[in-house]
Amino acid sequence: MKPSNTKRITLLDIAEKACFSKSTVSMALKNSPLIAKETCARIQSVAREMGYNPDPVLSHMASMRRQKKSPARSHTIAFVLQATKKIPSFLTRLVSGIRLAANTLGYKLEIHFPGNYTSSQHLSTTLYHRGIQGVLLGPILSPETPLILDWDHFSIVNCTCGINQPPAVTVTANMLLTVQLAWDKMAALGKKRIGLLLWDTGYPVNDNIPELGGFLVRQYEASPDFAKIPPFFYQGNPDTSANLPKSSLKKWLSTHQPDAIIGAIDTTAKWLTQAGVAIPDECAFLCLNKENPRSPVAGFSLHHEDIGKKSLEQLNLLLQTQERGLSANPIEILLPPEWHPGPSMR
Repeated sequence: MKPSNTKRITLLDIAEKACFSKSTVSMALKNSPLIAKETCARIQSVAREMGYNPDPVLSHMASMRRQKKSPARSHTIAFVLQATKKIPSFLTRLVSGIRLAANTLGYKLEIHFPGNYTSSQHLSTTLYHRGIQGVLLGPILSPETPLILDWDHFSIVNCTCGINQPPAVTVTANMLLTVQLAWDKMAALGKKRIGLLLWDTGYPVNDNIPELGGFLVRQYEASPDFAKIPPFFYQGNPDTSANLPKSSLKKWLSTHQPDAIIGAIDTTAKWLTQAGVAIPDECAFLCLNKENPRSPVAGFSLHHEDIGKKSLEQLNLLLQTQERGLSANPIEILLPPEWHPGPSMR
């Protein structure tokens, strides 16, 4: 389509026609490495069809603004993690992905633990006076101690979901889809008594809602010959078998006699073996979060490193477009899982 003599085609025009944000269109037209090649090609094709030509005056002004901006306040970003003094084991790959993306994009990464500050306000003031404008939030694991910053000072991205995350761009694994795919894997093997084992955080707000939702939907959709086994929640440290409710787990196994179990993590298979379950002879098993690629357990990789990278890329976009504060309509980016077969299923 030829451009009108009276109206210049703008980035917003292209964004509306291509169904992308204005910032994504801008970066795609510059072949930014942060935008997928397929997306760049699609947006550039739409721009050509519309007869887009950059306004040389506006392009020059934007270039001058970029040159005049002091980069000192945006070169350092913070990853705020509600933990005690160290990164929990289940978040190490997430942080690794953040570091890789930070190095690629030229950011310095600082990790801040709210527990090291007297209050959320103390943390917020410290970040602000250190010239930090971009903040990545790890999962908020305790509703009793909500994190409240001066949000209007920062660009915010949630890395994975927690119990009480603020309304902001969120990048996380698609756990509802993961559980549904897990059910389908078991059903394809002819399993009719499928159980679900999840980690109970002990908090009044349940952070297993996507997993529960996916499982209950599949139970509801299943034919009558599928057993409706209630999920089992285990307590204790997910990195160890200490303090696990062995007696209640054995009772759940004896009562419902599952022929297939979907567990939260791969070590759940060890706990089941300790409870007397013969895997896979008596019961097939797969895990929703296979952290160790060398583990013989079948399961899904949730690509925590990719979640970290994508979170940093989204934060970079917000910083470039100077979008600060919380969002009335935050977007959520759900990354699909990757299946890894193993001998725990047959």
